[in-house]
Amino acid sequence: PRALGVAVAIGISALVFSWFHHVGRGGEPFQWPVFLFRAVAGALLGLIFVVRGFAVVVYCHASYDVYYFLTHG
Repeated sequence: PRALGVAVAIGISALVFSWFHHVGRGGEPFQWPVFLFRAVAGALLGLIFVVRGFAVVVYCHASYDVYYFLTHG
């Protein structure tokens, strides 16, 4: 069924989204709480993508990035 496929796709993409923040030269050191926070954020962004589309997800992520930069330097 479509709903199961969407749920699996959101779950996998959320884990990959979180993992990508920890790999490479610019990645943060791995910590479970941070990884899980980002996985949940990735799942929410995935759900927003399904309901509203890609542009809204980009604006949500960019808005969070600006907020984080302004509050954490």
